Amino acid sequence: MMRRCLLLLLLLLPAVARADDPLKLRSLMRDARTALKSASGQTDAEQGLLAVADSSLVADGQRAEIYYLCARLELSRNDAENLRLYLGQEYDTLAFFQTILRMHQYLLRSDSAALKNPHAKKSRSLLLRHRMNLLAGGKYLLSKEEYSEAFPYLDMYLRVPEERLMAKDDYLREDTLLPKVSFWATMAAYNSDNPRGVLRHIDLAIEGATEAQRASLWECKTNCYLALGDSSAWLTTLLYGVRNYPRHDYFYLHLVDYYNGKGFFERGLLMSDSLLHVVGERSIYWFGKSQMYLGMADYDGCIEAADNVIALDTTFTDAYYDKGIAFLNKAVLFSRTMDTDIRSATGKQDWVRLRGLYQFAREPLERVRELAPDDKQKWARPLYTIYLNLNLGDEFAEMERILGDEQ
Repeated sequence: MMRRCLLLLLLLLPAVARADDPLKLRSLMRDARTALKSASGQTDAEQGLLAVADSSLVADGQRAEIYYLCARLELSRNDAENLRLYLGQEYDTLAFFQTILRMHQYLLRSDSAALKNPHAKKSRSLLLRHRMNLLAGGKYLLSKEEYSEAFPYLDMYLRVPEERLMAKDDYLREDTLLPKVSFWATMAAYNSDNPRGVLRHIDLAIEGATEAQRASLWECKTNCYLALGDSSAWLTTLLYGVRNYPRHDYFYLHLVDYYNGKGFFERGLLMSDSLLHVVGERSIYWFGKSQMYLGMADYDGCIEAADNVIALDTTFTDAYYDKGIAFLNKAVLFSRTMDTDIRSATGKQDWVRLRGLYQFAREPLERVRELAPDDKQKWARPLYTIYLNLNLGDEFAEMERILGDEQ
């Protein structure tokens, strides 16, 4: 009884398309050809084919045929949009371009599905005929700042010349637009947080870029390696950038941070001295030196380097900070070894010296406060220590209040 009920239930279930059903597959292909002839029902026919296309039970030759038919269905829909434009009817620009992109995608899938593609000649002809429409779609979306949507069009334009279908079309690989399109594709990928997309085309973009653009493109490349966690490539691009674009401070500053974090202070000093020699006096290079000396606890070297920064740029906040912290650290270290007996001659001298060090630290750190009043985390804590040791009651109370508010 149970078996009979099960059989009845199976008979009542709707028929499901199976990839291993040759009659069903032929029916789907027949429906697609009918849709092409009638110029209607293309979407349903395409979805029916795609539902079985990737089944492991479909032969390679059949899969190639399925994707070719899908490409033709997309072209049929594109023709319909073209006709609306010609007749002055309401026209969907985005739909027009989307059909072009999908047609390209299906033609390439068809070609890769089987070793021998029976539609290779026709596929190649379609790709060549609609190549500029593909580019137009990318530019259209770029103009609307829809970067993630624009990238696939530009990426496909660049990809097609390298495909097997175009092996004999050497002139496509010599297309003078390739560097420019690579630049557009790179910018589209970068602005849509697609680091792999950036790295796919950025080298060709750099080749065709102006000198000013190249530095920014190398910066993009470096950021993408960082986003992907490729520390080796990230460091390599930083080193290349600082050698080739020394005035593009991004590379230098990131290397300074890297060397500082790793404790590679001598490398940082060597790099800074080399740039000072080759490029000339720049405040940023002296700042790098002050950072290295501060990391090495060479406070006199830090102060000297910071003074050189300030001589070149009186508004360089971090240089004042480095100088102030260097003097503050000198004061703290000296307080641990000084003669604290105020009654002795040495003790009196040492207390005067200690107070002097705190005074020397006070001036640059108060300047930091002037230049960056909102960055309380930077200057409040060191000024608190300085005012405490200089017995400046009102100033100390103010820092105590600020620190309390920040907690």
